Amino acid sequence: MKFTVFTPTFNRKELLEKLYKSLQKQTFKDFEWLIVDDGSTDGTKEKVEEFLSEKKLEIKYYFKENGGKQRAYNFATEKANGELFICLDSDDEYVENGLETILKYWKKYEKNSDIAGMGYLSTYPNGEIIGSSFPEKEMISTQFEIYNKYGVKGDKGLMFRTEIIKKYKFPVFEDEKFIK
Repeated sequence: MKFTVFTPTFNRKELLEKLYKSLQKQTFKDFEWLIVDDGSTDGTKEKVEEFLSEKKLEIKYYFKENGGKQRAYNFATEKANGELFICLDSDDEYVENGLETILKYWKKYEKNSDIAGMGYLSTYPNGEIIGSSFPEKEMISTQFEIYNKYGVKGDKGLMFRTEIIKKYKFPVFEDEKFIK
């Protein structure tokens, strides 16, 4: 399997339908959708069960006690079967050729073992880029450099080699607090 598309979710049942429909429309079909429900109480489980019953996508659904986004990421990396790991939040969606386009660019670099993944632009529904563009169409850089050296702003899509993120987990801080 080429991609694991991972969606962490918590009480966002109403947003998942749009993402589900965008994944159904993908021109590239070799992917699994891995949903980690971080303790939702709003009917998210029942909504995902509807998707599962339709059998239109390969979906893996896991419900776990609320533990935060990084724990959900780490849980997902252990369950991922795709060679490449992409996170799409529950309020995201892809254009029809999203996965196909990512794969097209990735093929240029996949044999370079020094590259752990790639970033790509995110847009609003009207096509406007969220934040700023990259300084070049294609460049090899670290994520730190992209934001700090080149001053790129805004949310960007990220894809990683699954084997790398299985080895190097997302950091979890026990006393970390979020504003709700």
